[in-house]
Amino acid sequence: MEGRGQLVKSVIQGKLVHSISVYSWLIALLKDLEKNIRHFIWSGEKEKRKLVTVAWHKVCKPLNEGGMGMKSLVNLNAAANLKLC
Repeated sequence: MEGRGQLVKSVIQGKLVHSISVYSWLIALLKDLEKNIRHFIWSGEKEKRKLVTVAWHKVCKPLNEGGMGMKSLVNLNAAANLKLC
């Protein structure tokens, strides 16, 4: 599971951070992407749902606070929109 989390952080979120900093994304699209990321981290497949014991907002905390260091795409989009203004 930690390997899938590292893959998401380095590849998927890395590309999205650049794209979000240039364009404003729809919230519904970002929530759908986060749902697919959650499914991939917990089960290894984006369509397969698995019982989760940790809330997503806790997973998005930094490593030193007990999270996995993931970034919330919705919060990242809100910060980037403020920068674009």
